Amino acid sequence: AAARAARFTTEKERGEACLDDETASLLAEACVDAATKEGDKVRANAARALGHVLAAADLSLARTRDKACVAARLQDITQALMSCLATGNAKTQWNACRAVRELFANATARESASRDAWSPSALRMCLMLVRDARHFKLRAHAAAALAAPPGREAFGNAYADVLGVVASAAERTALSTTAASTTTPSSASSGDSDALRHAPRLAARLAATLLRVAALGRADDAASVRDTLVKKRETLRRVALEAR
Repeated sequence: AAARAARFTTEKERGEACLDDETASLLAEACVDAATKEGDKVRANAARALGHVLAAADLSLARTRDKACVAARLQDITQALMSCLATGNAKTQWNACRAVRELFANATARESASRDAWSPSALRMCLMLVRDARHFKLRAHAAAALAAPPGREAFGNAYADVLGVVASAAERTALSTTAASTTTPSSASSGDSDALRHAPRLAARLAATLLRVAALGRADDAASVRDTLVKKRETLRRVALEAR
């Protein structure tokens, strides 16, 4: 299912035949079932496939078709992804983060009546992964998901928390990157090895997310984000200068 959904996503990007709604619905049903009932190896691929389905399917078809469609399964899809984010292993979680990015990128998913149910949960879970996950690659995927919402409204009351946690993570990861650069591969432990491979990528991803989230802020966010802007001003300045 993951491979088939990925192929249709690629075809859509090339302007070729797109995934029809009935097939997308069947794929979504199978992937939701696998993402919630199977072991982590299967769940990881199911979560990845759900991301491809979300990228390829037109959820607006629910308004015109009186039959099974992906839009009708949106609640099941979001609940499956939340389950993968909360209880999966690292690979399952980072594939779920990739799918969450597609969820935010899908205009009809963002406009759905259920958005207020899944959007805050997805943001909070990705936020916890950015802050607490041990795997640098997982944290990078979670940070990318936090940069996916196209507008400030998607963050709701979580905006100040997202800005604060990402700023702290960017500051901490910059220090880890510096420390990792002084460690030789032969002397690195497994944790240091992970840092050597993924810390630079994570630092770049966090910097991009920090700039993205900060740029979405509104005047009425000033009071809630003031402490972050003051305490992390050197991090914000460094990230802005490096981006230039």
